Amino acid sequence: MHQAVVQYAERAAEKLRGERQYCRQVTTFVRTSP
Repeated sequence: MHQAVVQYAERAAEKLRGERQYCRQVTTFVRTSP
């Protein structure tokens, strides 16, 4: 799970850099079934 989140965040950062934008904070929520 950790690696999947890291890869998703890396891709999002690449897209932002490509558009010359930035993000100050990223929040991750994980929900599991009971």
